[in-house]
Amino acid sequence: MSDCRAVRLAALLRAGGARFEVVGGTARHLAGDPRVPRDLDVAVRPDDVEALAVALGGVGAVLDPARARRLRVLRVDTAYGPLDVFVGAA
Repeated sequence: MSDCRAVRLAALLRAGGARFEVVGGTARHLAGDPRVPRDLDVAVRPDDVEALAVALGGVGAVLDPARARRLRVLRVDTAYGPLDVFVGAA
């Protein structure tokens, strides 16, 4: 596994039951780009926001599912760095 904090966060969220697609710089990093991303960008379906919120709670971060569905794009601060969530884009 990469030593990248964003990649570690993605792995922890997956292990916590979250369903999402990695997009942006972390996706490029996973595809072999040597640049280390500063955040994790994920696209999530509206029906999967609740599971993402639960998984984030497991790593000490807070996501309000209703707010996420309403805003559709938001940033969540985590101990592993920022997480940008795009709802409805998966």
